Amino acid sequence: TEIPKPSFLGTKVMEELSLETLVPFIDWSPFFQAWELRGKYPKIFEDAVVGPKAKELFDDAQKLLQEIIDGKLLRAKCVYGLFPANSQGDDITIYANETRSVAISVFHTLRQQIEKPLGIMTMR
Repeated sequence: TEIPKPSFLGTKVMEELSLETLVPFIDWSPFFQAWELRGKYPKIFEDAVVGPKAKELFDDAQKLLQEIIDGKLLRAKCVYGLFPANSQGDDITIYANETRSVAISVFHTLRQQIEKPLGIMTMR
């Protein structure tokens, strides 16, 4: 499989990110959980017990969010990076450059930690 190379390696900073662009990516489920309304967005609106209250809370949040956007009350900014990497067992090693001679970080990603019933084998 041919893997396309990114146009840059390293980090990029975006100083001004439009809040309108971010709104579609908001995961509202934790918002409802913070208000002790259990359920996943948007299915929570269909719940017979909490649905109407969740919808009312969501509508209020949308109005407040629009006020924040219109009044430019918050500013969004981000940093992201693309780096050469490869797996080493369950870990992912991140390198400083394409020569992969200097490791700058390791993500330890232990997998398959759930106990399996007897007779079930994991893939290696």
